[in-house]
Amino acid sequence: MRRDYRSAYIRETERTAQRLGLPSHGPAADSAIVEYCRRQVSLLTAEHGLPSTAGELLERVAGCLDVEFVEIHSDEDLTHLLDRIPLQAEPALVRVATEFDDETDAITIRRLSPQPWERRYLSVINCQGRHFSRRYFTKWHELAHRLVDGEQLALAFRQTTVERKEPGEILVDKVAGELAFFPDIVSSPVHGILRNFGVTFEAVEELRQSVVMEASRQATALALIRYAGFPAWYLRCAVNMKPTESRTASHLKGIAKPVPKLRVIEVSPNAEAIRLGIRIHQWMRVPESSLVSLAHKSGLDQIGTEQLDEWETSTGGPVGYGRLLVDAKVLGDDVYALASIVLD
Repeated sequence: MRRDYRSAYIRETERTAQRLGLPSHGPAADSAIVEYCRRQVSLLTAEHGLPSTAGELLERVAGCLDVEFVEIHSDEDLTHLLDRIPLQAEPALVRVATEFDDETDAITIRRLSPQPWERRYLSVINCQGRHFSRRYFTKWHELAHRLVDGEQLALAFRQTTVERKEPGEILVDKVAGELAFFPDIVSSPVHGILRNFGVTFEAVEELRQSVVMEASRQATALALIRYAGFPAWYLRCAVNMKPTESRTASHLKGIAKPVPKLRVIEVSPNAEAIRLGIRIHQWMRVPESSLVSLAHKSGLDQIGTEQLDEWETSTGGPVGYGRLLVDAKVLGDDVYALASIVLD
């Protein structure tokens, strides 16, 4: 996060924390807000006990917060919604009809004239095309707004777009990320799954099918490594040049230009990897000996162990020592990988 964005984000979190009656000074304010929302969810579900799956938790919290979700998979679904609820009674639906486009993840309105049996808030969730895999997180984003904004959601209309750069939206995304993989539901199954499968894509699918079926595979993979309890990384690798090489190459004439190599394009370490300072960083070159390289060359998925010290920085030093379990999956021109320290 750039410094100016970071400053704006801290100011927003401090204002929100103060409004919620929480510690409101400095970078830790957002952690206080996340914990506050987690406690609120625990309180909302206390009467009937914690459900066994994240999907059940989502529906229960939505009911407690008076939110109805309507999934839009086609134009017909939107037409059906507009037929079901008269525009005269809910004028904000006119904007739903005109502004629900491919740049929109969701639109939430506060209904003016719900029937006694209907919920006050209506969240219209985009499930078309690229939005389908995001629908689970989008629902939690809308519920996180209810928890963070409370009854301040006085506006009749709020649109959640794909690009969310505003500090308030970044904060709500952080809350949603915690709630979507609620620790009290997810952490215990993760430990059993890891004992059986390790940090692998098979474990990701097992977690999805048993606990968080609606969640995307990427989000579930990040949750898996988050609760692993030992250093682990989620990687996306592709053939590319470092940004500095790309800039330099455009000005070189008559001499050899930098050659694109298989590099780490995206990396998400868990807290244990960060704490131990084992840094597989963005734009790092993937070792020729790595299973990630083998997967890229062969076009076939690979799984096995390799040595962490084969991963070296540009200065030639290893990022750490020990054995890595690597599960590499080829998708198009990219290789997605889960890597984790093998505990002896």
